[in-house]
Amino acid sequence: MDAIVSGVVEVDLDAGCVWLSDPDGARYPVVWPARTWVQSDPFGITVGPGGVVRPGDHVEGGGGYISADRATRRLRLEPFPAECVHVGTAAVFNADSPIDITPGVGLEVAETLVDRFSLPEPIGLELMAVNPDAPSVAVIDFVSGTVHQYDPGRYHGPTDTIDGASGGGGFIHLWSQGTIYSYPGQLDSEPLVYQPDPLRQTPSGTSTLVVVPAPDGAHTWLVQPGVGKDPTLVELVNLVGLRVTRIMSTGLEGTWQPIGTTNDGLVLVTDSPGPTTRLVSIDGAVRTDLDGTALSVGWNGAAIRRPDGSLIVTDARLGNPSRVDRPGTGVWVSVGGPLVSGTSPPAPTATDHFLVMLAREPELGVFSAGELMVVNPAGHASSIYELSHRSHIASWSRSEDWVVVVDDSSVTLVHIDDGSIKPLGAIVPDSHWVLAAD
Repeated sequence: MDAIVSGVVEVDLDAGCVWLSDPDGARYPVVWPARTWVQSDPFGITVGPGGVVRPGDHVEGGGGYISADRATRRLRLEPFPAECVHVGTAAVFNADSPIDITPGVGLEVAETLVDRFSLPEPIGLELMAVNPDAPSVAVIDFVSGTVHQYDPGRYHGPTDTIDGASGGGGFIHLWSQGTIYSYPGQLDSEPLVYQPDPLRQTPSGTSTLVVVPAPDGAHTWLVQPGVGKDPTLVELVNLVGLRVTRIMSTGLEGTWQPIGTTNDGLVLVTDSPGPTTRLVSIDGAVRTDLDGTALSVGWNGAAIRRPDGSLIVTDARLGNPSRVDRPGTGVWVSVGGPLVSGTSPPAPTATDHFLVMLAREPELGVFSAGELMVVNPAGHASSIYELSHRSHIASWSRSEDWVVVVDDSSVTLVHIDDGSIKPLGAIVPDSHWVLAAD
């Protein structure tokens, strides 16, 4: 079993067949490596960390071609269905073989509902885009270079308007009318469903719930901003286990909006009576109040605009502030925030560096253009990209070497080390807003 096994993946779900086809059109049923499992809706085969094989992909790995009957007997597997065995031979990967995947070689976009784009390298990041009225969700995966669109009825999820989305720790959270749908990975598995109690609604009847994943990937903050004289409600829950566990619940006087989480707690902001940033710890205690508005939050700190317009960076407890030297004229503004409900898109920062915008003076109150800046923990800011549209977000890749910039529906990659720019084009589906990045 020291040969190369390769081919284009073909699937007949009704018959239960998965083949590798060669250039001559011969089809071979497949025995995949160990620790392989199947996803559904959309169909996919997970092979090792981060590798998902889909119909039309070309795959290659170590193994051999042997009798289909012998392959199943030797490995104590159920025999292949008769309709799957065309030439009497099976393609068998070695149990420990890595699989090289080239997406989209054998299928057209219309056949798969998957748009594919060319990446300079696999980039650890997913964007979640939502058409809130359909409701449909698109997952833009920068590891595989794919866009998977989940239309109504193609996934287990909200049937009403989607109020928001978030990602974190490998999970996707959707919420609708105060109900949270939490998915481990893509939306092709049964979600964990939870609704806070009490659930606060606006006078129009819509939920005010905002969902903020914690850095550990296991816990989730639920925030319902105060309305009128009612306080802001904050819960910390575990949404990953087989049941929901409430860790903490508290109320905060006033109207507070969540911006993100550090390793030490939840970061919230308010404008009344003046701009203030607050850190709430996992036990519900208010640890820090600072004058100013958090623009960007990472696991190890935050970038905060002070009332005088200056920018500081802090540690995870909002302490040890360092002033950021302004490299030009303009106003410090956010490029999203780790999680913002509605049509304001989120943009997680790296663990130590922050993405902010040095915007030109506003026209009619709207900051239309400016420089995308990277700010390091020492307070040094450098420009990496010119933002020219009113609808834009920016997010780090997981390895922190790429920044993904979204202008309306167009996506551009910016490499931090060499400054190279890779336009990917309009890959966000029509009528979808990017609401989360993981």
